Amino acid sequence: MNGRRLLYVVAFPGILGVIFGLDATHADDFIDPAKAWLSQRAAHWANMYLPGTAPENSTCQRALQAMAASLADNSTLWAAKIVDSWAKVPDGLYSGNWALEGVYDECVGASSPDGDVWGKFCRVFVSKNRSQESGRHEGGCGAGALDACARQQARLPPLFPTSLNLAPFKTYSTCMPDACAEHDLQESVSAALSDSSLAVRRVQCHTLHEAPEFTAGDIAFIALLGVLLALMVAASALDVYIERTRSKAIAKGGARFLLPFSIYTNLSKLFQLNTTKSSQNITCLHGIRVLSMIWVVYGHQHSATATFSANVLMAYAKTSDLLYQVISNAYFSVDSFFFLSGFLVSYVLLREVSRTGRFNVLVFYLHRIIRLLPPIALATGLFATVARLLISGPLATGWDAMRRACVVNWWKDLVFINNLYTTSAEPGIQGDCIGQAWYLAVDMQLYLVAPLIILPLHFFGAAGEPRRAFGADRRAAADPRGGRPSRQLLVAVIVYM
Repeated sequence: MNGRRLLYVVAFPGILGVIFGLDATHADDFIDPAKAWLSQRAAHWANMYLPGTAPENSTCQRALQAMAASLADNSTLWAAKIVDSWAKVPDGLYSGNWALEGVYDECVGASSPDGDVWGKFCRVFVSKNRSQESGRHEGGCGAGALDACARQQARLPPLFPTSLNLAPFKTYSTCMPDACAEHDLQESVSAALSDSSLAVRRVQCHTLHEAPEFTAGDIAFIALLGVLLALMVAASALDVYIERTRSKAIAKGGARFLLPFSIYTNLSKLFQLNTTKSSQNITCLHGIRVLSMIWVVYGHQHSATATFSANVLMAYAKTSDLLYQVISNAYFSVDSFFFLSGFLVSYVLLREVSRTGRFNVLVFYLHRIIRLLPPIALATGLFATVARLLISGPLATGWDAMRRACVVNWWKDLVFINNLYTTSAEPGIQGDCIGQAWYLAVDMQLYLVAPLIILPLHFFGAAGEPRRAFGADRRAAADPRGGRPSRQLLVAVIVYM
């Protein structure tokens, strides 16, 4: 047997052995049934990776025959690449290295010399077959019931603690010729698992040259982006023209409503940091923002990649030292953002009321809605439509549930109740679209009730010292750092948080 054919054969046994939960440390207790089981299952291992039950003379079978011929004659590597891209049992299982994702790019990039056969990357989702498992009898350990009976007789512990709720191989990846369909592979795997306690839930496949299917929502969102892009280009050109010609007539005319879309001006504002000390600029807040943002991003990076770690079961030991608590307790960084929001809302509102003597309800709330709603709407629309077209790879199918959540629950994010109404009308998906938007929902809700707390602190002296920093003492209003701290501001921030 040559090297390629050897590779073709040895890839099969490993994955099935772990999926069926055979604990090698207790092999002596069921070695004979194991030999019988291996003998019976050997003929079916190939069906776990390739659709061996596909109909004779079908395009799928012809592609499989071409693949077998390539493996046999050693003339080309394309078939060997397909086999090499299959998921195989990795090292370090007891440390949590449970990924069976294969090699996506190697699979979809493999093709026969004539271009007739290309690799198709597939993920197979398996689960316990409850009905078949419950129907097994407890006496005897025939070859067909080894995976259930061996555990019962030898009283073996499970391969992985059930309390973790982390079945190590609920999915695995394989690669097959693109002429074969998903149902061909699903039927083949189902036949291979017919006498086991497992069943195939679904099979999802992707090829390199898949043509995207555009929905009405995709087209509408792309059209919206096109309009916004045209506005930005036109506004930027006009902005540059006004700056170079110094035409005040154009700047004060109807064109001023277009200028807010200017990339030229907005980019300069985005990267501008005013460090000048004044009553209008509280410079210490910049440092709080930077430190809090770094804390949030770094904490999320650790939590997001933990699921795909090669030693997830060793995570507790490696993250229990004192220094790591700074990262694992990044939740407190959210408190600093609430402090910033509460401080600025209180400061600006008290200053404006002290300056004008009145509270403009419409401007107060409309400004907030205009500031938050458009970017959230664009992000929600992106996730619900064209974002899926930008994602590829072995985990691309995981985006389907997230996209569906945005299609169903987008409105919760737009009305800022996604932190309160967390259930979904459709089972199996999360209750909102953008999970991180819970903070914006909470912040908006606090903003809505903020005037009910802050304004009484200004107008009623018993609640604070209303006319010291923002009232009669104009010098303190002009430079709050020069007067005594305002009790009303402090109380407002504490209540807001």
